[in-house]
Amino acid sequence: DHIALRTFNIAPLGIETLAKPFVAIGYQACGDYVFESKKLVAKHYEHPDPKQPKVFIRASLILTGVPIEDADRDGLDDGWERRFLGGLDHGPREDLVGDGYSLVRKFVAGWDPTVPASPQALEITPWSPGVVRVSWPWSGGVQELLSGADPGNLLDPVPVETGPHEGALFLPSTNGYRFLGLRAVQ
Repeated sequence: DHIALRTFNIAPLGIETLAKPFVAIGYQACGDYVFESKKLVAKHYEHPDPKQPKVFIRASLILTGVPIEDADRDGLDDGWERRFLGGLDHGPREDLVGDGYSLVRKFVAGWDPTVPASPQALEITPWSPGVVRVSWPWSGGVQELLSGADPGNLLDPVPVETGPHEGALFLPSTNGYRFLGLRAVQ
């Protein structure tokens, strides 16, 4: 009778992002909710066809994780701010290099905020019969390519040495992979 989804109230994971596929098939927003005591916001959607389930999406307003020192209470770790920005003078929504990523997004991602970022999008192109080339933008370092039938059941990662501008790997196109992802190796 209903579907319940949970997310965080940050881009690109917010309620509106999760609602897009439902709206695309005819669901309509029917209510906004704020649960202050639980630090949650929520929205519910209904389809014109009453046989379709209602969709309820809630987003936590609190992110938990590694504790940080944050004397200026801007959500950015003070050590990170001092290391990359030279002090605590910048706000979390600033985009220092004009790449579309705020300081808080770069902090959460572990990126250097003084270097323009590019999304780590995989490009898959046919190379020869039965072979595809998987490539992605990268500025150097070692990564692992994760692959499998779904994100919850990955095959063993493949270490990939990447070059100065691009990482690439060749895979059989008949391996049944439906999920590919990257992670940096420290």
